[in-house]
Amino acid sequence: MSRPLRTQACGAIYHVTARGVRRSTIYVDSNDYRVWLGILGEAAARFQLIIHAYCQMPNHFHLAVETPLGNIAAGMRYLNGKYFQYFNRKYRHLGYVSQSRYHSELVRREEYLLELARYIVLNPVRAELAAAAASWEWSSHRAMLGLVSTPDWLHADWVLSQFGNGSGDRRVDAYAEFVEQGRGLPDPLAPARAAAKAARRRPAAASPQPEPIEHYFARFTSWQEAALRAYLSSSYSIRAIASYLHLSPRTLMRLLRRLRKLP
Repeated sequence: MSRPLRTQACGAIYHVTARGVRRSTIYVDSNDYRVWLGILGEAAARFQLIIHAYCQMPNHFHLAVETPLGNIAAGMRYLNGKYFQYFNRKYRHLGYVSQSRYHSELVRREEYLLELARYIVLNPVRAELAAAAASWEWSSHRAMLGLVSTPDWLHADWVLSQFGNGSGDRRVDAYAEFVEQGRGLPDPLAPARAAAKAARRRPAAASPQPEPIEHYFARFTSWQEAALRAYLSSSYSIRAIASYLHLSPRTLMRLLRRLRKLP
């Protein structure tokens, strides 16, 4: 029987997980964690993935990932394929390491991405592997707090932008408090799954229209700032903004990554 096709869309955001077969360990030592991070960086660069949050657990991982080019399947195939080949060689393992290719759920940025980012980095606390999210070395949380350097492929701007336009320290403090307040909260995507099932049984309601993209370019004197503001508004994907500017998505994404955080 053929495998079901993955839902793929330009600018889509996914919660991606992959587990060891029968919940077996997929990271045995610290070098395994680091190798996986290196391959994640390669996948992000090769497939232009935007990583908003990640967490590595001993027998699985979580990612909040955005795909400007609509290529989640190719990106995850590269990540899982290359890492599990490394794992099999190192430990002389035969057969499958992961219990499936990967599991992914589409996420609506404006409603769930921030909650999902918090949920992901609190995984070690829920599993009683760490007393606090900041104590776990193998997630994006410590980089978000500025405790370690931020990898080039970790896109921290959007999450931190949800805590105002003040100084970096104030935003980081507000983010840290937000994460701590998430202890004990359930999976944020559970209501979305229930709502999706209910929506399939009734006509879809009309969605509110976003602010026209041209308004951003009329409001800001710098087109680069306008493009960044449009992206951070959650209303427009990299591909939509690039199309408006007659740029390629890759060119625009490289440009936005070079921009400093807005004041």
